[in-house]
Amino acid sequence: MKAMPYSKNTIICSGNINPEILEKKTLKLIVLTQDEEFVGTADFVAQQAPMGFDRYVVWVKDVDFDSIRTQIPNLPEKLTTVLAFSLSTINKVASFISEGDIIDIPGIDYLFILAGDIKYNQKP
Repeated sequence: MKAMPYSKNTIICSGNINPEILEKKTLKLIVLTQDEEFVGTADFVAQQAPMGFDRYVVWVKDVDFDSIRTQIPNLPEKLTTVLAFSLSTINKVASFISEGDIIDIPGIDYLFILAGDIKYNQKP
C-alpha cells in the first residue's frame, strides 16, 4: 500500500515526539495509532486554523510510551487504547480519542478546539 501524501501540517516521528514541534506555540494532535486513514483525516482538519493557532498532526510510529510520558507529564498510565491526544500551545494535554470513540472530522476538530481553550494555554 502506498503512503498517503500529507500536508506540511503533519510531522511523522519514530518512537517519540520530535522535540522541535514541542517548542512551537501551536496546537498539536499526537497520533499513536498506525491507521493512515485516521492520520489523513487529522491532516485535513489540521489545515484549518479557525482560532488563529497553527495546528499540527504529529504521527508517532513505533511508539515508545515511556519516552512520550517523559516528554508529556500527566499522561494517564495506560495509553494502549488511546489513538490520539491533543496538546495546547504550552503542551498541556487537553483531550483524547480512544478505541471505540467515533472518529470523524468534527471529533478531531473538537480535540484541536479543546487544546486551544484558554485554560490549557496559561501557565499556572
